[in-house]
Amino acid sequence: MNKSEEFPSEISLEAESRPKTIIEIGVGNFSAYDISHKLDEEIKNGAEYIGVDLNKEELEIVKDGGQEAVIGDLSKLPFKDNSADEIWLNNVFGSGPRLISWRNSKGGWTYDLGAGKYFKELARVTKPGGEVIIGEYIYPVNDVDKIVDWDYEKFGFDKEVFGGEKLKVFLEKHKISSNLAKYGNAKHPFFLVLKRRK
Repeated sequence: MNKSEEFPSEISLEAESRPKTIIEIGVGNFSAYDISHKLDEEIKNGAEYIGVDLNKEELEIVKDGGQEAVIGDLSKLPFKDNSADEIWLNNVFGSGPRLISWRNSKGGWTYDLGAGKYFKELARVTKPGGEVIIGEYIYPVNDVDKIVDWDYEKFGFDKEVFGGEKLKVFLEKHKISSNLAKYGNAKHPFFLVLKRRK
């Protein structure tokens, strides 16, 4: 069996086929449904889960767990517009390339969140009213304040940041162990929830 037969290059999701569609990008060693008991319950009750990663070995873990898996890149996701109710990205940005690029302009140093192309793609795939949930709790994230303060409205998202004392609220809502953030090296673990406007 060749790679394209094992992992499809595009998945067409039918809205009426399941009550909820959940996509996780960058599945890693701990899938979102492994850390969130709420998410695990939703999948067991019929929600469709699809793991996306560039790494075939990571996808094998998802498939072995009985879930759908597809090879994909965050800059060009293999899904149609308005496909997902929820998209999870756990520790994707902390383990990947820098999101912030600094440049010296006439007015001094300014920055640009170079991940704009990723958020355009996430907005394309997320259904109106759907959520993108970004969790960074394992790896240190450079310029975390710039990432959480960035203007996501230009992509059609309203944002809510769960860090510091507010982190507990998110963990309780999604039935995630409060010990989760203690596993990694992130100095300021957080979850960022981007809700796509209707």
